[in-house]
Amino acid sequence: MTLPTLPIPSPPGHARAARRVALVLAAFTLIIGAVLVVNGWRLQRVNPLDHPELAALKQQVRSEPGNEALIESYRRLDAELRGRFFQSQRDYATGGWLLLAGAALALLAARWHRPEVQPPTLAQLRARPTPPPARQAPAIRWALGGTGVAVAALSIGLAIASHGELRRLDRARIASADEAGERRSPADAVDPLEAADGIGDQSGLDHAHQWPGFRGPHGTGRAVADDGFTWPVQWQAADGHNILWRTAIDLPGHNSPVLWGDRLFVAGADDRRRKVYAIDARDGRLLWEHRAAVLPDGGRWPPEILPHTGFAAPTCATDGRLVFAIFANGDLIACDMQGRRAWARALGEAENAYGYASSLTVHDGRLFVQWDHHDVNRILALDAASGEDVWSVEHDAGASWASPMVVQTGGRVQLIVVTDGATIAYDPADGRKLWRWNGPDGDIASSPVADDSRVLVISPAWELYALPTTGSGPLDDDHVVWTFEDHQPEITSPIIIGDTAIVLSDGGRLTAIDMSDGQQRWYHRLQGRFEASPAAAGGLVYVTDVDGRTTVLDVSGDQPRVLGTGDLGEPVRASPALVGGRIFMRGGEALYAIGEGGHD
Repeated sequence: MTLPTLPIPSPPGHARAARRVALVLAAFTLIIGAVLVVNGWRLQRVNPLDHPELAALKQQVRSEPGNEALIESYRRLDAELRGRFFQSQRDYATGGWLLLAGAALALLAARWHRPEVQPPTLAQLRARPTPPPARQAPAIRWALGGTGVAVAALSIGLAIASHGELRRLDRARIASADEAGERRSPADAVDPLEAADGIGDQSGLDHAHQWPGFRGPHGTGRAVADDGFTWPVQWQAADGHNILWRTAIDLPGHNSPVLWGDRLFVAGADDRRRKVYAIDARDGRLLWEHRAAVLPDGGRWPPEILPHTGFAAPTCATDGRLVFAIFANGDLIACDMQGRRAWARALGEAENAYGYASSLTVHDGRLFVQWDHHDVNRILALDAASGEDVWSVEHDAGASWASPMVVQTGGRVQLIVVTDGATIAYDPADGRKLWRWNGPDGDIASSPVADDSRVLVISPAWELYALPTTGSGPLDDDHVVWTFEDHQPEITSPIIIGDTAIVLSDGGRLTAIDMSDGQQRWYHRLQGRFEASPAAAGGLVYVTDVDGRTTVLDVSGDQPRVLGTGDLGEPVRASPALVGGRIFMRGGEALYAIGEGGHD
């Protein structure tokens, strides 16, 4: 005969303790779940992409594009909302871990309380001939039910908070493309990259006469050959002091000037017209302007952008044979040195909150485009002569407004890109991924800069990271060489001079950091707001605020010394080009050449 079974409860003290722990943990998970739902609702309310107050200010800025006070109000609200948004994301992630831990402990406590089922003795059979079926105590059922409700609350909160992230999650299907995207070998090999300088010289000119892309050779913001030149420390546009020439540019654009030989190139656009300009660097004569008509298969014009970004934010690039420009709707144009169209290609309109702003980079016969937005993110390597694909790699990180960099670092040539959630190094020859670190986070606008073994990347207004460039494969946080948390910029990019990194916050704090250990060496407070990145030449650092005022500092000693100031008398948001003892700077209305001896 098979004996029926009866529950033999745990010792009373243990059972009561387990029940109380389970109840407390269930309540804890319910509270955390509720907080997560509320926080998810907050994430939706403060998302800078669709916040109603920000949208209203955006419309006002469009109707009054010259109202600097209104623009500044927009920027401050935008920065505040983004800061709250990313802090809420961090809080939400912490809450998720707490909820999962509480749920797991509640289940363990409930399991500890669960009665063990043992065969009954004869005395028990006589006392209770028909035992009731084993059942859980109501309190434990409540605890387990509460845990389930809390986990469901987490799911609801996650759905609410992640409304802006669903597209990124949907892109998980292309994560494998990060390892091996659509590629084909280049048809021709040009001169290999020169190890000492980082960019091959394709025209026979020395680097003192080239500034081929955003922030110059290697994207460092430094004049490469600065010995033997006298660099200006004072100028004044009002009286012409040290102003060599001024050339009006009839279309706006925040892109920086680039130079090859004696030719400067900039781009400009408004809601009706787009142009690429060539200016003689010696005297400021307009050599030609190319009218870049909207491509028939391209994105709509004008696209939806912020007036502060504009229609021509990306800086041009040149290899000495062609000059390349890209506009806000993804139309990519190549002109020869005489201003004739060589080729054009429509990449499609970028879907992001601020408008397309990543600058172009050219190296070894290839043109690199960081095409990041909220739908599909990819890195393109095009044949510079024809515009045809050489290789293309998609990645699963977020959007970015930073610019790619090709540099000799870590003993090899690397194409380094920074996005929201990833820093990735590729082999520029074939698109093979060399290494990846899952950071920084935020609306990334600061571009990377590297020395021979490390690259600096910035999480906007949050933290500076030094990453090794000598490794391979995935890097975790243990690989980070050092971090620096104070006064990081949202827009400007750092520079490296010797063993010192110099970082300029948007609010005017200039900080020197030891590249070996991340320790602060000094800081200097400047007045004004800054969007142009600092630049360096001859032991001097030039920092220019949005009103066109430049401070010139000697940073060769233990503490910086202000040597002089300059004033263009018009807004400046583009970073300068420094070549051969001259500074080429773009203002809101004109392009300037600054150097010793200039006058009206």
